[in-house]
Amino acid sequence: MENPQVSDIKIGWLSGIIEGEGSIIMAISRVEKRVQYAPRVTITNTDPGIIWETTQVLEALGCGYHIGHRDAGVGHHGDRALWDVVVCRLISLEKLLKAVIPWLHGSKKARGMLVLSFVCKRIPKIQKGTSKDRAYTPDEISDAERFRNFNDRTRDSEFMEKIQSVLQGNLAERGRNDRATSCSVCIKEGVTKS
Repeated sequence: MENPQVSDIKIGWLSGIIEGEGSIIMAISRVEKRVQYAPRVTITNTDPGIIWETTQVLEALGCGYHIGHRDAGVGHHGDRALWDVVVCRLISLEKLLKAVIPWLHGSKKARGMLVLSFVCKRIPKIQKGTSKDRAYTPDEISDAERFRNFNDRTRDSEFMEKIQSVLQGNLAERGRNDRATSCSVCIKEGVTKS
């Protein structure tokens, strides 16, 4: 942990919030003939206490952020207001991701590592300041494309079958063969069981 002002407990808590309520994104937009990459981490929640604590940990890490708000009745949250905490400045993303990646698992960890790789390559170029220096390098473009391809893989049926196979193997190792069979049926049929 780089920042001694933030305990491992707080960083672990923030990592859990990102795992459950967050997104690690590499937005790609086209402006005229230029491609623009915009990495960010977003945490969305209806609980003001969660949002408050998130901002406190981010501030202790030295990360800047923006807060967005949507009133109740707007979007899919119906009767509850919704807040978004967005970290999008490269320096802040670097600090945040370096702190939380060791605590993340699965796809969020992989996405975080790709965004961190992009950010660490990009920061020195932005600090130089000239527009010529800001052009994307093949390495930066490769990171962004790998991020996009990673997102596409989660929609790929062959990839999802491999995930299902791993899950079944893990459950079988724990002596839950009946549950593994039940899970495979649920995954194939798109059914969620509690």
